[in-house]
Amino acid sequence: MQQVKSIPRAGVYLDTRRKYQNGKYPVKIRVSFRRITHNYKTGISLTEDAFKKSFEAKSPHGQAYLMKEEIQGHLKKAEVIIKGLNTFSFGEFERAFYDVRHADQDLFSLYDQVIEENKAKGSFSNSEFYRLSKAKLIHYFAGSQSVPFDRIDSGELAKIDKWLRNKGLGNTSISIYFRCLKHIYYIALKKGFIGQNQNPFNSQAINPYRIPSSRNVKRPLNVEQLKSLLAYNPISGSPKEEARDFWLLSLYCNGMNINDLLQLKNNSYRDSKIIFTRGKTMSKTSHTLKINVSVVQHAAQLIEKYRNEDHSPEAYLFPVLEGVSNDEEQRKRIKNFTKKINQHMKKIAQEIGLPTGISTYWARYTFTNLAKNRGASTEFIQESVGHTSKRTTEIYLDSFEDSIREETTLKIFEGL
Repeated sequence: MQQVKSIPRAGVYLDTRRKYQNGKYPVKIRVSFRRITHNYKTGISLTEDAFKKSFEAKSPHGQAYLMKEEIQGHLKKAEVIIKGLNTFSFGEFERAFYDVRHADQDLFSLYDQVIEENKAKGSFSNSEFYRLSKAKLIHYFAGSQSVPFDRIDSGELAKIDKWLRNKGLGNTSISIYFRCLKHIYYIALKKGFIGQNQNPFNSQAINPYRIPSSRNVKRPLNVEQLKSLLAYNPISGSPKEEARDFWLLSLYCNGMNINDLLQLKNNSYRDSKIIFTRGKTMSKTSHTLKINVSVVQHAAQLIEKYRNEDHSPEAYLFPVLEGVSNDEEQRKRIKNFTKKINQHMKKIAQEIGLPTGISTYWARYTFTNLAKNRGASTEFIQESVGHTSKRTTEIYLDSFEDSIREETTLKIFEGL
C-alpha cells in the first residue's frame, strides 16, 4: 500500500481559551502538519456570537460579511505560503506569514543563544568553541553580523572549508568549528526554523559535505621518556620546576586535568586520598560520578610543596584560584596557568629530547597507558580517570609498548 504524503493544512480557529477583558477571543490561523499544530494570530478578535454570524455563516451581510472576507484573507495568505514552500517547516511559515524574522531565526543570533546557554551551565570551553566558530564565519562573510540559515548550503560549506585551510587551519580546528555549526543547524531544524533540505549537513543531499575527521592522536610518554622527565633537575623555584611538578602531579593523580586539580578543596584531600567530581562530566551525566585517587608518596610530596597555607576545609588545596569572585575569572586563571605549564613543558622537552608537542593532556594519556602496560584492566582505568563509557577509555589507550608486546607474545606461545 502506497504511503500517503503528509500535507500541511490551514484553518481558522477562535481561541476560546484566551478571553480578553472586552469579552472577545482572538481569531487565529491554525496550521497542522504531521500531527503537530501551531496557531498564528491574525489581529482579529470576536465574541463567539460574532464569529458564528460572520465567518461560520454561509451568507453573512453588512459588517459580518466584511469580517468574513478579512478572516478569509488571512486564511488564503496561509494557504499560499504553504503551497509556495518547497519543504514545509513551521519556522519558515511563521517568518513568511508575519513578514518578519524572529531574532533567533538568524544564524549568528542562534550562535549567541547557544554561547550564553553554555556559559550559564558553566561549560566555558564549549562556549569558547562556539564563539570562535561564529567569529570565523563572520570573517568569511566579510564582517556581516546577520546571516540567514539558507545562505549556507553544502557547496558553501566546501568553500568555507577551503577558505579556512588557506588561513592555515588543519583538520582538527575545522572539525571543531564545523561541528559547532552543525549543532546550530540541528537546533534550527528542531525549532522548525528550517526544513531538512535546508540543512547543509543533510547526509541525503546530492553532494553532501563531510566534516573532516580530526586525527586526535593520543600522546603518552613511554617509560624511558618518563624516566628522563623525572631525572630532569630544573632550577629551584623556577617556572620550569613548577610546570614539571604540576605535570607530574596530574600524572600521579590518575591523569587529573589541571582544571580539576586547581579546583580541589582541602576537604577533598584526606587519609591519603583525593575524592572529586570531574568538571567535564558534571553537566553531562544524570548522576554525580565521584573519582577516588590514591595519593602515592611522590604526589603527597608535591601537594605539600605547593599547598595553600590556608588549610580550612573549604579553601582551595592550591592557592591559584584564591580571591577569584566569579566563574569567568576562574576560567581565565585556569586557562593562563595551564598555558604557562604547557609553554615551559615544551622548553623542557627541547632540553631533554622529549616530543616538543607535549602538553598537560599528555599526562592523562601517559597515566592510562602506563596503567595498561602494567596490567591494569580497562575497567580499573575507566573508573580511575572518570570516563562514563568503556569506549572512551579505549580511545585513550595506545598500543602496547614493544617490550610488553614481545614479552606477552612469548608467553602466549610458551611451551608450544
